[in-house]
Amino acid sequence: MPPEWMGGMVLCEEMDSSYLELPGPARTVYLGSRVPSMGWCSAVGVAQMAHREIVKLSASPHRELACAASEMPTLPLEFELRKDRPCPISGHCGDSAAWAIYIDDLAEEEVFTVSDLETLEGTASETMRAMDEQYGPEEWNCPGSDAKSIGRASEAKLLGVQTDGLLGRRDTPPGYLLDLNAFNMLVLEESWVERKLLQILAGRWVRVQQRNRATASHFDAIWKAIASGKRWIQITQSIRVELLAAACLTPLYYTDLRLVASAKVSATDSSSFAGGIACSTGLSSAGHAQAEACRTLPHHRASEEFLIASPFDGIGALRQAWSMLGLPCAGYLSWEIDKAGKRVLSDRWPHVEHLGDIRECDLKHLKAMRNKYHKVKVVLLFPGFPCQGISALKQGRKGLRGSASGLFWELPRVKELLAQNWKGVRIIFAGENVVGIELDDCNCVSEFMSSRPLLICSSLFDWASRPRMWWIPWQVYFEMCGYQWVDKGHYLKLTGDFVRPQAMAGERILVAR
Repeated sequence: MPPEWMGGMVLCEEMDSSYLELPGPARTVYLGSRVPSMGWCSAVGVAQMAHREIVKLSASPHRELACAASEMPTLPLEFELRKDRPCPISGHCGDSAAWAIYIDDLAEEEVFTVSDLETLEGTASETMRAMDEQYGPEEWNCPGSDAKSIGRASEAKLLGVQTDGLLGRRDTPPGYLLDLNAFNMLVLEESWVERKLLQILAGRWVRVQQRNRATASHFDAIWKAIASGKRWIQITQSIRVELLAAACLTPLYYTDLRLVASAKVSATDSSSFAGGIACSTGLSSAGHAQAEACRTLPHHRASEEFLIASPFDGIGALRQAWSMLGLPCAGYLSWEIDKAGKRVLSDRWPHVEHLGDIRECDLKHLKAMRNKYHKVKVVLLFPGFPCQGISALKQGRKGLRGSASGLFWELPRVKELLAQNWKGVRIIFAGENVVGIELDDCNCVSEFMSSRPLLICSSLFDWASRPRMWWIPWQVYFEMCGYQWVDKGHYLKLTGDFVRPQAMAGERILVAR
């Protein structure tokens, strides 16, 4: 990492400068790291940044995946691996080149006869030679460790796993299980231990149990004790039995590489209501559809990038529509004062951020939200402002000058506050209301929304008649025959024949940005 970052990577342990043979008088010093430390909470973010810079600054060995509009970055950012988006691309061969950016400690397993060992040991496979060329100075110029570079070998240690090709098994490194059992006995001798110590011990047992997953089924009381959150944990009889069982299973903590893998998929219920196990015999029609969907994985934005802001939220129709579309969402800001509506929102979306009366919204309220959702790139501001003052059913209506529908004028203020709070983010603004709105009021809304409204009635697609004016900052078109837009002057009206819902299977409404 850059030398300037060392101030943020300082270890908390004090050291005497004389131990390090530093010039000058003896003094207390702290060690700083030039590499991301294992377990450091920001290590993933630093690695992510490094990967992104490699993508941007490298040559272009993967031109087939590059953005057509420009030479850089060589990969679209939609292909970027993230903590919340671990599989942004499919497993197709055509997409495999994108994964090469994230390879670390690349290892390849090959199967040969013992008679071939003498001639092949120490040589490099075709895959490894190709990777060396790709990551070399002519292409990526990525640093690596020669100490970790080995050719073909019958025995190798990689990521804490010892692989023995002659025996056909994977084991923990020599001495690891002996030390772990000594640690286990140390804990068993105590009546109380710190929760952190029990966490470390359980984590190390899980590491060795990964060599043989069937051995990882006997921890129960240990997990419950850790989940309690208490600083000190009593070593109860149940915990002792589980730790002793872990020690007794020591001879089984290895992987037999010569076992035949079953093509069947099994599933178990690991919840507290577990009651059975299922084993597949084949794919159903739904399974085939899901498998095909995985082959054409859409490149959605990361969930942390979208923030929903819903003034006059009611019971959360906007959030429900967003959920039904399967779109990602970082957070959900709701302005609603009706108690019953807020109860519905909290029940359906427990993580909703209730901001109360929109008239009381200010930067102080939004600052806490910015700290919580600091990675937001797009804010979706979709208000359905009150219709009591503009509805044709209201006698003596006052339009946007009334106390109810006049709350519309809070929206420009809230939009500006959002822009100030999340500087540089894109704010997508859309809205909806009844068709009875008078021309002057409609023009005011259209001017503020920077779009001409669309009159769409749900009766064109469903059994309910609900004509509404929609202000949408993008073009809407249909793949269905018989539908067209009719220009009505200050708005566009969608017309067409009624289509029964069951006849609309496979039809889509497309939205073009």
